[in-house]
Amino acid sequence: MGYKIVTWNVRGMGSPSKRHKILMYLKRRDVHIALLQETHLVDIEVKQLQKRWRGQIYATEYSAFARGALVWVRAGVPFELAAKRIDKEGRYVLLDGKLDGRPLMIAVSMLRARNSWGSLRNCPHR
Repeated sequence: MGYKIVTWNVRGMGSPSKRHKILMYLKRRDVHIALLQETHLVDIEVKQLQKRWRGQIYATEYSAFARGALVWVRAGVPFELAAKRIDKEGRYVLLDGKLDGRPLMIAVSMLRARNSWGSLRNCPHR
Protein backbone atom coordinates (compact mmCIF):
# COMPACT_ATOMS: atom_id res chain seq x y z
CA MET A 1 0.00 0.00 0.00
CA GLY A 2 1.19 3.53 -0.73
CA TYR A 3 1.13 6.21 1.92
CA LYS A 4 0.75 9.96 1.61
CA ILE A 5 3.24 11.79 3.80
CA VAL A 6 3.05 15.59 3.99
CA THR A 7 5.37 18.14 5.54
CA TRP A 8 3.86 21.56 6.23
CA ASN A 9 4.95 24.77 7.95
CA VAL A 10 1.59 25.70 9.47
CA ARG A 11 2.86 28.99 10.99
CA GLY A 12 1.01 28.45 14.22
CA MET A 13 -2.04 26.42 15.13
CA GLY A 14 -2.96 27.95 18.48
CA SER A 15 -6.58 28.68 17.61
CA PRO A 16 -9.09 25.82 17.70
CA SER A 17 -10.53 26.89 14.33
CA LYS A 18 -7.11 26.72 12.64
CA ARG A 19 -6.42 23.29 14.16
CA HIS A 20 -9.80 22.11 12.83
CA LYS A 21 -9.08 23.52 9.33
CA ILE A 22 -5.68 21.81 9.25
CA LEU A 23 -7.17 18.45 10.28
CA MET A 24 -9.96 18.74 7.71
CA TYR A 25 -7.44 19.59 4.98
CA LEU A 26 -5.31 16.55 5.88
CA LYS A 27 -8.34 14.26 5.93
CA ARG A 28 -9.73 15.57 2.61
CA ARG A 29 -6.35 14.91 0.98
CA ASP A 30 -6.27 11.42 2.54
CA VAL A 31 -2.93 12.12 4.25
CA HIS A 32 -1.59 9.20 6.30
CA ILE A 33 1.32 10.91 8.08
CA ALA A 34 1.72 14.66 8.59
CA LEU A 35 4.93 16.38 9.70
CA LEU A 36 3.98 19.85 10.94
CA GLN A 37 6.44 22.66 11.65
CA GLU A 38 6.01 25.90 13.60
CA THR A 39 2.97 24.59 15.43
CA HIS A 40 3.42 27.12 18.30
CA LEU A 41 1.49 24.85 20.67
CA VAL A 42 1.66 24.99 24.44
CA ASP A 43 1.20 21.92 26.65
CA ILE A 44 -2.57 22.18 27.07
CA GLU A 45 -3.14 22.52 23.31
CA VAL A 46 -1.11 19.38 22.59
CA LYS A 47 -3.27 17.49 25.09
CA GLN A 48 -6.44 18.80 23.39
CA LEU A 49 -5.15 17.60 20.01
CA GLN A 50 -4.44 14.15 21.42
CA LYS A 51 -8.09 13.92 22.51
CA ARG A 52 -9.65 15.25 19.29
CA TRP A 53 -7.44 14.03 16.43
CA ARG A 54 -7.74 10.27 15.86
CA GLY A 55 -4.45 8.47 15.51
CA GLN A 56 -1.01 8.87 17.02
CA ILE A 57 0.33 12.33 17.88
CA TYR A 58 3.91 13.07 18.83
CA ALA A 59 4.54 16.74 19.51
CA THR A 60 6.81 19.14 21.26
CA GLU A 61 5.26 20.88 24.24
CA TYR A 62 6.83 24.26 24.69
CA SER A 63 5.86 27.07 27.02
CA ALA A 64 6.17 29.92 24.50
CA PHE A 65 4.16 30.63 21.39
CA ALA A 66 7.09 29.84 19.11
CA ARG A 67 8.77 26.86 17.51
CA GLY A 68 7.00 23.55 17.63
CA ALA A 69 7.03 20.28 15.72
CA LEU A 70 4.36 17.62 15.47
CA VAL A 71 3.94 14.23 13.79
CA TRP A 72 0.41 12.96 13.23
CA VAL A 73 -0.10 9.36 12.15
CA ARG A 74 -3.68 8.89 11.04
CA ALA A 75 -5.78 6.22 12.78
CA GLY A 76 -5.51 2.89 10.99
CA VAL A 77 -2.00 3.48 9.66
CA PRO A 78 0.10 0.50 10.85
CA PHE A 79 2.96 2.49 12.42
CA GLU A 80 4.57 0.81 15.42
CA LEU A 81 6.71 3.11 17.55
CA ALA A 82 10.00 1.66 18.81
CA ALA A 83 11.67 4.84 20.16
CA LYS A 84 11.07 8.57 20.21
CA ARG A 85 12.95 11.72 21.03
CA ILE A 86 11.04 14.95 21.53
CA ASP A 87 13.06 18.11 22.09
CA LYS A 88 12.16 20.00 25.28
CA GLU A 89 12.83 23.29 23.52
CA GLY A 90 10.32 22.62 20.77
CA ARG A 91 12.78 22.13 17.90
CA TYR A 92 12.25 18.54 16.74
CA VAL A 93 10.42 15.23 16.99
CA LEU A 94 12.28 12.04 16.00
CA LEU A 95 10.51 8.71 15.75
CA ASP A 96 11.95 5.29 15.07
CA GLY A 97 9.58 2.47 14.28
CA LYS A 98 8.01 0.28 11.66
CA LEU A 99 5.43 0.97 8.99
CA ASP A 100 3.87 -2.18 7.59
CA GLY A 101 6.63 -4.10 9.36
CA ARG A 102 9.40 -2.19 7.57
CA PRO A 103 11.85 0.08 9.45
CA LEU A 104 11.05 3.78 9.26
CA MET A 105 12.56 6.85 10.88
CA ILE A 106 10.44 10.00 10.90
CA ALA A 107 11.92 13.42 11.68
CA VAL A 108 10.35 16.85 11.74
CA SER A 109 12.63 19.68 12.71
CA MET A 110 12.83 23.41 13.28
CA LEU A 111 16.64 23.28 13.46
CA ARG A 112 18.63 25.80 11.52
CA ALA A 113 22.23 25.37 10.40
CA ARG A 114 23.32 27.66 13.22
CA ASN A 115 21.88 25.22 15.80
CA SER A 116 24.00 22.48 14.26
CA TRP A 117 22.89 18.91 14.08
CA GLY A 118 24.88 18.24 17.25
CA SER A 119 21.54 18.49 19.04
CA LEU A 120 20.59 15.20 17.45
CA ARG A 121 23.60 13.25 18.67
CA ASN A 122 21.55 11.03 20.95
CA CYS A 123 18.68 10.39 18.56
CA PRO A 124 17.20 6.90 18.43
CA HIS A 125 18.76 4.68 15.82
CA ARG A 126 19.34 1.01 15.13
